[in-house]
Amino acid sequence: FGVGELQRSIIQRAKLKGLFTIGIDPCADAVCKDEVDAFEIVGGQDFEGTCAVVEKYGVDAIVTSATDKPLVMMARVAEKYRFTFYSVETAQWSTDKYQMKQRFLEGGVSCARGRLIWKAKDADDLYYPLTVKPRDNSGSRGVKLCRTKEELAASMAEALEYSKLDSVLVEEFIEGPEYSIEGLHYEGISEVIQFTEKTTTEFPYNVELGHKQPANLTDAQKDAIRDLISKIAQCMHFENCPSHTELKTNERGILIED
Repeated sequence: FGVGELQRSIIQRAKLKGLFTIGIDPCADAVCKDEVDAFEIVGGQDFEGTCAVVEKYGVDAIVTSATDKPLVMMARVAEKYRFTFYSVETAQWSTDKYQMKQRFLEGGVSCARGRLIWKAKDADDLYYPLTVKPRDNSGSRGVKLCRTKEELAASMAEALEYSKLDSVLVEEFIEGPEYSIEGLHYEGISEVIQFTEKTTTEFPYNVELGHKQPANLTDAQKDAIRDLISKIAQCMHFENCPSHTELKTNERGILIED
């Protein structure tokens, strides 16, 4: 799913394993279309079109990388054809930051305090600075730090440009160094495979510039993060998948951002 530059590595890895690869992408001139064994033009949300490709080629498994846009549809396809994947519910929770936060709260996972708003005045009872996020996008698109109501109103409009929904998520701003944690989840077991320390741009935007691996964390912090990743996996029902968790550490402890 996806035949762009960000999927080049996983296409090459599949071919090194001797697998016959079928790539689908909505763009007829997708960058890596000549690197797959078969290429089909299919919209990112075209469930019936995707099923037609599965049946045309007798597909055995589905995969993507570096994008979360097709995940709900992929989970539906996996459910229909009994492919190894995670559930439709997990895909839905993972691609909506508000639903994800609700799962964290229900599962007792420490995370930034926040809620949905439809207009800037809906946040009149909150304390600044606040972080505005589109519910249904990734890669820090539309994410911005706001220090005033006027900045919030402008940032909401910007965030909604990156969203298909009519509300945004506003969260408290968490101080502290920022990390991302890569995990794998299979047969009920969660393993952390990398601790990454992030370097980002100055606020109000917060875009990644570089990474340090392994991160400068104590053994106790790493153990606490491993426990947290297992807890997240349980409340999100992660299975047959990797995970990418963003967090910060400060005097309050370890707090999940996304």
